[in-house]
Amino acid sequence: MAKKKQDLVIASFPFFFAIQQLSEGFIWLYLNGTINGDLPYAFGYIFNFFAQALWPFLTPLGAYLIEPNKTRRKLMLPFLIGGIICSIYLFIKITFGTISTFAYENHIVYRIRDIYLIPYVEYFYLVVVSSAFLLSSYRLIVLFGFTVFTSFVLTKCVASAAYISVWCFFAALLSLIICAHFWNQRRNDPKPQKSA
Repeated sequence: MAKKKQDLVIASFPFFFAIQQLSEGFIWLYLNGTINGDLPYAFGYIFNFFAQALWPFLTPLGAYLIEPNKTRRKLMLPFLIGGIICSIYLFIKITFGTISTFAYENHIVYRIRDIYLIPYVEYFYLVVVSSAFLLSSYRLIVLFGFTVFTSFVLTKCVASAAYISVWCFFAALLSLIICAHFWNQRRNDPKPQKSA
C-alpha cells in the first residue's frame, strides 16, 4: 500500500487499530463470560497503551512525515511535540496506575486509579491527535482529522463514561479513510515510461 518510507507510519495505522480492537474483543469475551476466569490485566494494558499512549505521538508524526508542504509541516510541529509530551504522560499514568475494566450500559469502561490524573487531559489529547491532520495538504487526510474530532464529540455526548472504548469503535472507519488515501495516491502517481 505505502510506496515511500515516509508513508510507513500512517500506513501502519490500520494494523495498530486491529491489534487494539482485538485486545478489546478479548476483554468483551471475559466480561460476558464467554471465556471463564479473571480478566487478564494484559488485555486492558494493551488496549490502553494503544488507545491512550501510542496515538498522541503516532498520529501527528504520521501527518508530519507525509506532508509535502514545508509551511504546513512547520505548523504541524507544535502538535507533534505536544503529542510526544501527551504520550509520555499517559504512558506513565497507565504504567503506574491500576487499570480496572468493567461493563456499563453495554460499553466497556476503563478506570485508572492510584495515580493523579490531570483534569481534562482528554481535550489536550484530542487536539494533538486531530490538528495535524486538519492542516494537511491531502483532502482525505483532512477528512481523517475531521472524523477523529467529530467522532470524539459524538462519543462524549452519547457515552461519556465509556468514551475511550466507544471512540475507538470508529477505528474501522478511520482505517478505511487511510486506505482510500493510499489508493488515491497510487491512482494519481504517474505511470513509469516504457523504455524504447
